[in-house]
Formats: sequence, C-alpha cells, structure tokens
Amino acid sequence: MELNTLELKNDLHTLVTNTNDEDLLFRVKEYFTELKNKDDWWHLLTKEQKHKVEIGTKQLDNNIKFSNDEVRIEINKLLHRK
Repeated sequence: MELNTLELKNDLHTLVTNTNDEDLLFRVKEYFTELKNKDDWWHLLTKEQKHKVEIGTKQLDNNIKFSNDEVRIEINKLLHRK
C-alpha cells in the first residue's frame, strides 16, 4: 500500500509521539536534518562518473547483473591479485 504525504506524516508523527526514548528521538532528528540538508550528489560527479552510472542503469534495465563474487574476481584481476 502506497502512503500519500499526509498519511506518511501522520505515521511519522505517531511514531515520534509514542516514544520517550530521548536518544532515539535525537538520532532520528539528526538523521532527518542530515537528509533534508544534503545536496543532490549527481552534480558532484564528473562526466565520466555520470556516464558509468548511466551505463550501470541501462545494464540493470536490461537485466544484466553481476554477483558480488563476480565483481570481486574482476576487481582482483584489475589489481593483479590472485
């Protein structure tokens, strides 16, 4: 079920209201503030990095995926490890 914005805000408000854990509330506040203030990272990437992300996205769209083990093998080859 997809929540609309108002439902989501109400759910979050209920969660906050129903806890007395100060540490948890502080961490949630910090996390929310960090996310809210965080710049979009896309503009920080170089053209080459953006191109690689776009290639990866197209591969995923075409169901071309690699397992963690396959990636490790390729990285080790690039680093000349065995």
